[in-house]
Amino acid sequence: MISRFPIFFLLLFCSAVFPWLILIFKSEKQLLTLSPATLEQEEYLYERNTGKSFDSPDDYAAYISETGGDAAKALKVADTAVPEWEAKNNTRAKARQPLLKLKRNVDGEPAYPHYKGGAAANGKAIYQAQGCFHCHTQQVRQKDFGFDIARGWGQRRSVARDYIYDSPVLIGRHRIGPDLANIGTRLDPNDLHRHIYRPPHGSNMPAYPYLYKVQKIRGGSSKHAIAFKKDEYGAPEEGYEVVPKPAANDLVKYLTGLRQDYELPEARFYPKDEPHHGDDHSDDSHVEDEGPKVDPKILSKGKKLYNTAGACVTCHQPNGQGLAAAHFPPLAGSEWVTGSEEVLTRVVLNGIAGPIKVAGKDYGLVPMVPTIWVGWSDDDIAAVLTYIRNEWGNEAALVTPETVGRIRSEVGTRGPWTDAELEPYK
Repeated sequence: MISRFPIFFLLLFCSAVFPWLILIFKSEKQLLTLSPATLEQEEYLYERNTGKSFDSPDDYAAYISETGGDAAKALKVADTAVPEWEAKNNTRAKARQPLLKLKRNVDGEPAYPHYKGGAAANGKAIYQAQGCFHCHTQQVRQKDFGFDIARGWGQRRSVARDYIYDSPVLIGRHRIGPDLANIGTRLDPNDLHRHIYRPPHGSNMPAYPYLYKVQKIRGGSSKHAIAFKKDEYGAPEEGYEVVPKPAANDLVKYLTGLRQDYELPEARFYPKDEPHHGDDHSDDSHVEDEGPKVDPKILSKGKKLYNTAGACVTCHQPNGQGLAAAHFPPLAGSEWVTGSEEVLTRVVLNGIAGPIKVAGKDYGLVPMVPTIWVGWSDDDIAAVLTYIRNEWGNEAALVTPETVGRIRSEVGTRGPWTDAELEPYK
């Protein structure tokens, strides 16, 4: 049997495989000798109670001595400080120690983000259980990829380091509601409680009254009760108050902790007036706001009006793509939307009929006539026009209420425009 075995195949196999095995083993040995890479550069001490940082234990001891404390005891505390990354899974030690040993990313700046436990961690579980991540994202896009910065959703783009303590990471997939990566910098706890308990008119968000208790005021109001304005939507009846349950407080604790209000070496705050050109986005510290400077409140108002039942969304759809089968043209990428505000305003105020061409395709078999927005104010019309001119990748200047009012007074009441009639205004 041995004589029949093709020895040369065995030799060929060994000569082809063994050198690769030796190379792999040698490479693994070299990898074991490498020190782990890190973005941090220097260590320093951070006192949680006062928020002060110190370059060395001696500096901390000197500070304690100046404030009337025991310097020797301060040195011992500094030597036994719990590193932040170890305190993550050591809550007893973290609560016991007044100091945390941190690391700097760049000169003079502490490492971010910080781990959030306790009520905030429980609030995150409630956030997941209520399905909030289905409608909200937690990722601010850089300026070249949308209008997140213009809407006031953040001062810089989100990067991977922002989520190092998140498990799971709740970046989200849809923006039925606004991005929440920096909601803690935009709304205070009372505003968040009011919005969660009873969202305002026009919001797509459902109410969560079961996270709150409506109780009769006995003696005096509870210090934990939500503060409502007089006759505000959602305010309880006179003599009653709305008090958050522990789950609501934990949820708000988590939301107020969502803030990327710190700079990182790979993601600096966007300067407001410095120009930006080119395609290299590895360093966004020089990026300018190339899009129009639009008040985020105007965009939010315009979006709510656009999505009102029976308004623009009915024909043009939430994604602005329209319905080609029904001859409803798209608003995304439309020259009618991003072109002359004189034309767009007239179309919305009076409608349009007859054949038109949008993005090279013929439309117009179904005339567009004003419906529920006939009674909208100049501010409302301007907000909607500004919104569609700056959504779905569109970029154009805002439309002011003054412009809408002027055109409304000029044209008065009339039938739909035709393409030929609008030609002088293009």
